[in-house]
Amino acid sequence: MDLSYIFNNGDVVKMVWITPDMARFWLETYKYKYQRNIAQNNVNTLTLEMLAGRFNEQTTISFAMIDGKYVLLDGQHRLTAIVKSNKSTYSIVQLAKRKQNKKLL
Repeated sequence: MDLSYIFNNGDVVKMVWITPDMARFWLETYKYKYQRNIAQNNVNTLTLEMLAGRFNEQTTISFAMIDGKYVLLDGQHRLTAIVKSNKSTYSIVQLAKRKQNKKLL
């Protein structure tokens, strides 16, 4: 069963099984220059939740296309925790379309 949803504006939302290797690749490949710094306390909390089996899989990891390239807008702490915990998990992944380079807050 494909759990993808495509919206009129071209955005795609899908439930994805994210492995530590995939999380590491996304963090390295889709860096966004305006992304805030990693807050290690947040990563540690999320890592402990993942290891205890209490991680909320209903959170969204968001990417946007800016100037023809996808960048990670939201989810760097969750992806870093997936790498640190070495645990795979489901998460909602959103691919949003953008046409021009704008600083997104």
